[in-house]
Amino acid sequence: MWWLLAGCWNIQEEARHRRVWEMIDHEHDLYAARDALTRGDLEGAQAAGGRMAEKDPLPGLPNEAGPVLRQLREQGEALEKAATRADAADRLVEMTATCAQCHHAMKIPSPDGSIAKRTTDLVWLGVAFEDERLWALGVNALGSPPDQLGWPERRGQLAAALVPH
Repeated sequence: MWWLLAGCWNIQEEARHRRVWEMIDHEHDLYAARDALTRGDLEGAQAAGGRMAEKDPLPGLPNEAGPVLRQLREQGEALEKAATRADAADRLVEMTATCAQCHHAMKIPSPDGSIAKRTTDLVWLGVAFEDERLWALGVNALGSPPDQLGWPERRGQLAAALVPH
C-alpha cells in the first residue's frame, strides 16, 4: 500500500510544479507586455496579453485561486484587444491588482527584491504584491521620494509612465 501513497504524492507534486510554471509564465508575459509598451510596441503587448488569456487547464489549483485566475485571463484578453497603447497600459496595470489579489489569497510572500533585474522591476514587484517596502525601494532608487498614495493611484502613475507623451 505504500506505493499508493507515493503515487498520490507524485501526482500532487506534479500539480504544484505545473502551477509554479504557470505563474512564472504569467510573470514573463507581464514583463514582456510592459517592455513592449515602453518601446511603443502595441502588438508585442497584445501578444503577451493573448498568452495570458490562454485557457489551459491548471491541475491542483486551490479553489480560492480559480476566480482570480479567470479574472487574470479575462484581463489578458482585454489587453490583447486593446486599441491603443494607453488602453493597453491601463489593462496591464489592472492585471497587477489581480496578481496582488492572488498573492494575498494564496499567502505567497513578497520576494526580497534581489530578484529585480532593473530598478523599475522593484516598482512592478511592489504593485504586484502590494508591498510598501518593494515600492519604496523602487521609487527611492529612481530618485523619487516615497509617497502616501494608495495602490490604485500608484497603478495609475505606472500606466501613465508606460505611454510617453
